[in-house]
Amino acid sequence: MTKHSVILKITNILLKILIIMFIIGCTKTVNYNLSLGYYVSQPKNKIKIFYNSTFLNSYFTIGDTLILLENDRFKHRSCGGIEYGNYYTKRDSLYLNVDSFYYFKSKKFEHYKYQTIFQIENENILVNKFISRSSLDTNSEKSTSIRELKFIGK
Repeated sequence: MTKHSVILKITNILLKILIIMFIIGCTKTVNYNLSLGYYVSQPKNKIKIFYNSTFLNSYFTIGDTLILLENDRFKHRSCGGIEYGNYYTKRDSLYLNVDSFYYFKSKKFEHYKYQTIFQIENENILVNKFISRSSLDTNSEKSTSIRELKFIGK
């Protein structure tokens, strides 16, 4: 075995070790403990609104309020109505399992089962991004709507 081949083997082994250390270092798991209480959408600064709407085709929702209640229950009020159901956290996500929805327009409850997922940015900020359309026409322009909720207390 030549000196050159030994150096190549050692370099190869060191490179593999560095790659493994990098992968392990980047996979840190964080489990958040969210506080019970109110998470509400906050006014955005006009520069952020302009940048997102002009360059990213994304828009912030306003008027959202999420209330995390005892017994893993929640109430989420948006412009269209109020969702009710159970929630749980897993790593950096908050899962809302909706079991009923009250529509403001029709003034009645509907029992739907679906799930909404919020990314937990930190223990005070929740973010949900979803695709929306400008109309019910499936060929209409798509945009991304962003719900960004901040914890304000009980």
